[in-house]
Amino acid sequence: MRRTGTATNHAKFLTAAAVLLLMTVAIACSPVTGDSSDDFYGTTLTANAAAPPFTLRDQFGNLTSLSDFQGKVVLLTFLYTNCPDVCPITTNQLREAYDSLGETTNDIAIVAVSLDPARDTVAAAMDYSERWKMTDRWSYLVGTERELAPTWKAYYLDPTSLRPSAESDTAAAHDLTPRPKAPKAGIDALVQESYLIIHSAPIYLIDREGKMRVIITHPFDVAGLVRDVQALSNQG
Repeated sequence: MRRTGTATNHAKFLTAAAVLLLMTVAIACSPVTGDSSDDFYGTTLTANAAAPPFTLRDQFGNLTSLSDFQGKVVLLTFLYTNCPDVCPITTNQLREAYDSLGETTNDIAIVAVSLDPARDTVAAAMDYSERWKMTDRWSYLVGTERELAPTWKAYYLDPTSLRPSAESDTAAAHDLTPRPKAPKAGIDALVQESYLIIHSAPIYLIDREGKMRVIITHPFDVAGLVRDVQALSNQG
């Protein structure tokens, strides 16, 4: 059962990655409606489509909309606070980029949207922001799954929860031996709280007019990200 479950989740991960890749190619190859002369480090999104709007709650508990950043270059990404790998890497690179931008930071906004509605509370978003020294450098947006799911879909994200207890629960469902159900505690409870979320981690660059212009995916160079942000900022 464990091997089958792992293969299934791996397949879901590949599917999500494939969707993001296809989306990137499709947008990048769309008919050009604006200036195509820009030489960006990331993948140019030549359709110049308007970034899908959303309103969620930030690490301070304030309702925050994408439209609040109109007139700024927005760096939009998707994270979760319990992520053990790509999210800390992305956060660190965004912090490095922020530090490298100097006075340009007045013209940008970094926005991270949660992929984990169950655990990413306002308090968790604040704790994560403080831990990475990003509290006043970005907006970490959280919400319920119902609130977050439309934004995931709009930006071609398909997060998949990988829960260690899922397979054992499936096996138990086929075991018809009656037994009392005791509440899970101790190490069992910790294991259930330690699930992973498989997801892609794009960074969308949205220009001052609210149009998606560039997408950057891992692995990427911070200097290249900074150059693209500066290029969009200078177009202002």
